[in-house]
Amino acid sequence: MLWSEPTARGYTPPRMTNDSSLLAHLSSRFTERTEDIAVEALGYILSTSEAAKTGLLSVLRSGGAEIDGLSRIGTQVTGEKRERPDLAGWDETGAERLLIEAKFWAGLTDNQPNAYLERLPRGGVLLFVAPEARLDTLWPELKRAVKDGNFEWSADADGARAADVCGRRLLLSSWKALLEVAEDRANAGGDAASIASIRQLNGLCQQQDNAAFLPLRRYELGPELPRRLMTLKELIDRIVARANADGLVSTKDLGSRLTLDGYGRWTALGVREEASRAKGEVAGACLCLHYTAWSRHRETPLWLELDEWEGTLPLEEVRKRLGNAIVVGTDGTYLVPIDLPTGVERDQVVDSVLAELRELAHRIAGVASD
Repeated sequence: MLWSEPTARGYTPPRMTNDSSLLAHLSSRFTERTEDIAVEALGYILSTSEAAKTGLLSVLRSGGAEIDGLSRIGTQVTGEKRERPDLAGWDETGAERLLIEAKFWAGLTDNQPNAYLERLPRGGVLLFVAPEARLDTLWPELKRAVKDGNFEWSADADGARAADVCGRRLLLSSWKALLEVAEDRANAGGDAASIASIRQLNGLCQQQDNAAFLPLRRYELGPELPRRLMTLKELIDRIVARANADGLVSTKDLGSRLTLDGYGRWTALGVREEASRAKGEVAGACLCLHYTAWSRHRETPLWLELDEWEGTLPLEEVRKRLGNAIVVGTDGTYLVPIDLPTGVERDQVVDSVLAELRELAHRIAGVASD
């Protein structure tokens, strides 16, 4: 028998492993289309299953959205500014109330999220769906992008990944959470066909979430990636030279670092006044490319890795002074993410990073910022 006997909650099909998921198998053959496959599968499920749509609405409402119902779901609907979110949803009056952007490991595009927020009416909802392992890095990136777009951001308390952005709701959920709710609702209604479809998509998402090796895409093998990494190395050298000239760091007797995690330059970070350090208090800091932190903690390649040696403040004291600016790495190291502006020339990037370093240097030195 294909399905088990009905239970009090409805049909309960046997659980499938990732290996038995047809979508997971197909995505391994069409690696450049994985996100498109997932988007079309999600669109199909939400369009054909009222139970799954009800599950989606419960996720939206749990994030503070006020949407009573959705009459229609469409995929890849291009807007007036050529923005094209993965899915769109319309209410009973025909008004577009919901946009969904489905992510695995691709970065945000220039339109995300601001062009999507502009497209929505007040009361509309923009939902990003991503692997659970990426939520902690994607949420700060969304916040930074929203603020760069001059939107007002008011995030919910208690760590919820939901925010009010000028009267629109911005939400971030994992594939796992969304699909579990959809499956629960389908199971309660005895919707065996929808349960099978949801589990197919869940198999694909689990494969993407757990993959130790992300399949290579052809465009990743071109010269753009190595050129970018070389540019970032040169950027670090240029920033450190400027910071040294501006009295924010000292590089005396300190060199560079090259590890499996990337290139960096060691500095003593503080505030220099008339060739001496304010209060004599500096922190040991390496401005570096940090691949592990980039992939796990925050979506930026540039980081300050903090350390201590003779003449620098103890790490715990530095942590007190920098507070929540610090991220604790998987190996216990203290790291500070350095956000980089996009779509601007090199000098503007350098100026932006120097402004961040200046603020950190003043906090370390215990003096007021200019």
